[in-house]
Amino acid sequence: MTTPKYNLTELRNLQEDDELDLSASAIQDFPKAITQLTRLTKLDLSSNRIAFLPESFCTMDKLIRLDLGNNQLHHLPDGIGLMKSLQHLNLYNNKLEDLPLSFGNLKSLKWLDLKKNPINKPLLAIAGNCGTDAECKTAAKQVVNVYMGEKQKEFAHKKAQEAKLKEKVAKAQQEEKIRKHQEKKQKEAEMKQEKDAKQREQASNNKSQQHTPPHKEHQKPHKKETSHNKASDAKKTEKPRGFFRKLFGFIWTCFFYLTIILATSSTIAIGLDCKGLGTPIPGTAPLCKDLSLIGTGNKPSAAFVQNAKKAYGQVLTGYHNQLKPHVAPVQASISKQWKQFAKTDIGKKVESIAFQVHTWIVDKWVKVQRFVQQQWAKIQAWWKSTGQKQFGPALEGFMIGLKMVFQIVADIARNVAGLLVHFVARVKTFFLAWSDGGFNAAMNTLNH
Repeated sequence: MTTPKYNLTELRNLQEDDELDLSASAIQDFPKAITQLTRLTKLDLSSNRIAFLPESFCTMDKLIRLDLGNNQLHHLPDGIGLMKSLQHLNLYNNKLEDLPLSFGNLKSLKWLDLKKNPINKPLLAIAGNCGTDAECKTAAKQVVNVYMGEKQKEFAHKKAQEAKLKEKVAKAQQEEKIRKHQEKKQKEAEMKQEKDAKQREQASNNKSQQHTPPHKEHQKPHKKETSHNKASDAKKTEKPRGFFRKLFGFIWTCFFYLTIILATSSTIAIGLDCKGLGTPIPGTAPLCKDLSLIGTGNKPSAAFVQNAKKAYGQVLTGYHNQLKPHVAPVQASISKQWKQFAKTDIGKKVESIAFQVHTWIVDKWVKVQRFVQQQWAKIQAWWKSTGQKQFGPALEGFMIGLKMVFQIVADIARNVAGLLVHFVARVKTFFLAWSDGGFNAAMNTLNH
């Protein structure tokens, strides 16, 4: 069954005045054209398969009634608090575990249904069952004013703690910088003393060699001259690096370090979020569960790779959204300067050459893609006709052996971890007994 994709014209045809009903339409991906219907005040997307709402959805600040019941939503967009006209919100039977911080800005909300969601216990206690209209109205007030208020206070407290921690780290870095500077000065002073000592020693040697025979004096400069010639010849034989090679090396180095920085910062952000210390990141709960399982020596869930991709994608999307307002003015300025330059004679030639280069690259890339697809199709056809019969059993045996090796390694690691924990516990008991009853009491603990 194909998922329907509505364009703006189709949506306008379905719109009735300021209302739009797309319930039970088998929608899987949110139709982005809905955000262009600026007059909408009522939107019904219930009984679909929507799992994600884009941030652009939050620009619909005229919506009063929104029905998202019976969908697959794992989280709401962070900017949901911008929809300040929202009064009626139905989130019945989704997969929500928590609400974003900006949800506390929905002060106009008068009706809320969160039934049949795996929400956390504090939120469940506040939201209630919403069995009647009065209970749904109470749930809206309690969630916005009480639960989100407490959550925002906790977030502010964590931010203050992070600020203090950053201040301590900055202070420690400054002290470390001063210490290194002092060590550097000390080393420079020692090197200067050694250099002065060598100069004095060389001066005394020169005085003692004043009676050296003439033929030896002529030989020494000759040796120095030959060594100098060898060095100059070696420099001449060295091939200088070309401009494009240097440029490619510089770009590769920047890309490599940028990748490391992004991967490290994303991992740290996810780790802090799992510990409840950093900025909350939507969609990281499944990955945090998998990491806790790995930390206890158990296997992660089957969707571990997908959970990791989703979590890192959320972090990188957040980085992109934070960087976009700063990059946009630069892009606009460059575009403006380029348009002015393209109007000149030289600019027209440069633009023509750039267009030709772009066309050539696109053409080659399309040809490479087609070639790869053809080869992959041939490989698949060969595997179905011949390869699976010849190599299928061997491949299955290899995979079984690989699983066995992995299981053995996991068991060894688990046993080693258990031994380490047991050893640490025994050491702790030994020293506690030593501090309380002396050496003899500590030795007695080894017999148990």
